[in-house]
Amino acid sequence: MYVLAPNQTVQTYPYTIEQLQEDNPDDNLVPPISMDVLAGYNVFPVIETSQPDYDYYTQVVTEINPTLVTDEWVQTWQVGAASSERIQILRDDAAMGIRITRNNILRNNDWTQLPDTPVNSIPWATYRQELRDITTQVGFPTHVNWPTPPS
Repeated sequence: MYVLAPNQTVQTYPYTIEQLQEDNPDDNLVPPISMDVLAGYNVFPVIETSQPDYDYYTQVVTEINPTLVTDEWVQTWQVGAASSERIQILRDDAAMGIRITRNNILRNNDWTQLPDTPVNSIPWATYRQELRDITTQVGFPTHVNWPTPPS
């Protein structure tokens, strides 16, 4: 990953060796190209960094132009607020996924409520009600505390 930055100002990012070759067709730029030669064309490597932590449901992270830090170009990220439309779509998707999981768990232990079940059905009935109440939890659907099944 490279940046084209004449006079330490980002002109093109990301920039590739192929773009350098296309921009300079009369020059014999055959990889591997040394850092000194690249610098002569104002092309510099960019040090990759991890995305910052952010709230997936309310924020978006985007890569912006790299920043020059102590003579090295460093990949830079920006965290911003997500649009209300995106937030609603993500919340709806999360809610649907949780309901599907919850319904599968309920279905898989329906047997605990049959009259001839070999287990004590009362703790299981409580557990099943806690599963049904998951959608009323304060953090739903982005933060859910799953109940623990009876042992």
